[in-house]
Amino acid sequence: MANKLPIDIRDMIESDVSFIFNTWLKSYRKSRITEGIENPIYFSEHHKIIEELLKRCDVVVASASDDSSIIYGYLVFEKIEGQFVVHWAYVKNDFRELGIFNAMQEVAGRDKEILGCYTHRTFICEKLEQKLNLIYHPYLVYRKDLRNE
Repeated sequence: MANKLPIDIRDMIESDVSFIFNTWLKSYRKSRITEGIENPIYFSEHHKIIEELLKRCDVVVASASDDSSIIYGYLVFEKIEGQFVVHWAYVKNDFRELGIFNAMQEVAGRDKEILGCYTHRTFICEKLEQKLNLIYHPYLVYRKDLRNE
C-alpha cells in the first residue's frame, strides 16, 4: 500500500508540468483512440488539450516524502455538475499496485461509491473502469462551461 512507501500527496507545482506533459503524451499515444493519427498532429493537438485541462483542473502529485522532485504519479481531475471527472491519472510502472492512485483519489476528495467519469480511454482504463466505478465520457474534456467553482 502507499502508506508503506514514504509519499506525500501535494498540489502540482510548476516544476511538475514538463513531467506531466511528457508522461501523458507518451502514455496516451499508445491507446487505441490515437491509432492512425500522425505523430506531428497528435503531439501538437493533444498538447493543446492538456494545456487547457491543466489551466482549469486540479492536479495532485504523489512524490517522495523526502524529495518532492521525485514523482511517483499524478491525478488530473475536476468536478463537473457534482461528478468527479478523471482526465488523466499516471503512476510510474515500478510503483503501480501500491495504492498510490487510491491515495491520490482520496486526497482529491473522490467518493468511490459514487459513479465518476474519465475522459481519456486507455487499455488500463478498459480493464479497471468497473472496479474504479468510472464510466468513459470523452466529451467532458470540452465542457468547461459546466465546471463547478
